[in-house]
Amino acid sequence: MKKTILIIAVSLVAFGAIMYTGRSGESASHEEEHEHAEAYDMANIPLSEEQIKAVKLATSPIEFRDMDLGIKANGRLVVRAQNTAEVSSTMAGVVRKIYVNEGDKVAKGSVIATVENPEVLALQREYYSVCKETEYAKSELDRQNYLASQGAGLGKNQQQALAQYNISVAKQNGMARQLVQFGISPKSVGAGKFTSAFPLRSPISGTVGRITANLGSYVDMQTPVMSINNNNAVECDLNVFEKDIDKVKRGAKVLIAMTNQGNRTIEGYVSGINENLNEGDKSVAVHVKLDNRDGELFGGMYVTGLISTGKEKVEAVPSKAIVKDGNKSYVFVHNVNHSLSIKKTHHFSRREVKTGITENGYTQIDFVEPTNKDLPVVTNSSYYLASAVSEHGEHDH
Repeated sequence: MKKTILIIAVSLVAFGAIMYTGRSGESASHEEEHEHAEAYDMANIPLSEEQIKAVKLATSPIEFRDMDLGIKANGRLVVRAQNTAEVSSTMAGVVRKIYVNEGDKVAKGSVIATVENPEVLALQREYYSVCKETEYAKSELDRQNYLASQGAGLGKNQQQALAQYNISVAKQNGMARQLVQFGISPKSVGAGKFTSAFPLRSPISGTVGRITANLGSYVDMQTPVMSINNNNAVECDLNVFEKDIDKVKRGAKVLIAMTNQGNRTIEGYVSGINENLNEGDKSVAVHVKLDNRDGELFGGMYVTGLISTGKEKVEAVPSKAIVKDGNKSYVFVHNVNHSLSIKKTHHFSRREVKTGITENGYTQIDFVEPTNKDLPVVTNSSYYLASAVSEHGEHDH
């Protein structure tokens, strides 16, 4: 790595020195009078044969290539309603324990907090009593069935015992379901083990979001204790303009770039197209499913998406031919279409381009201003040329 950096540095210094050749003979007073004349005309950058050889500069024509084009659109990551949950208490009470922190991973059904309410004790005592009534009703039914089998019982008594047993079982089952809703085991209560607190369980697997309750705080069924999001199921909504929406098809590949994460990319596909038009910016929401198995994406993140619309022939250059200057992209064009091996001064111009899709080392370009596209572009050492030119200043026509 150090060797590579050294080679680049030496080449750049050599190139800069060569570009400076011929200027040292000028008088100091002449330089002071014309200090701005040293700036290069970006439409006519002269390079000698020696300068070209110093950095192994090379050119090639603009190519027409079959590339997988697409529609660019901005949007945000979203977590759908079925993958987010607000956890509330099933009964009013006081929060006694919170077992998780914001950002913790939780599994569906795991206990995340406990809430205390004395009414839960009353429900458990009633359930316990009903369990005993059911036991008695069962024993009475068994006795009546035995008597009937011996011809000693009355059919009326047997029917009453059966009815009483069925009523008791139905009541017990109903109360058992209530206990289950509170996260309390009917089996434990039936064995005489009571509790004044009941657990709150996570309704989905995911990550704990904001915790809104504190220990000792009062909560009811309308007061969320915390939120949980399944970030593994995060999706994306891209805003596609009305004029482009007919080009978007379900199942089309989508490449998502994370705007605030160094344009990190993630793949997805179009899962649906909203049929409602946003009257504000005349856009339609396109729903995108993402591969986010690691759960590192979160709802609300801003993204830029490229929706594939199929292959087309487009003008493209090697990606290394493109140089960046701030938010703009440029290529250097050889002003005359002839070989660099000709021993003469060659002239180049810097041209601003809009870039499109990048594929297999090539990037789609579109010149901002009218340009002769038959002229070759610099494909090797573009950054050397850009760096050396910037050291001497520049001005555009």
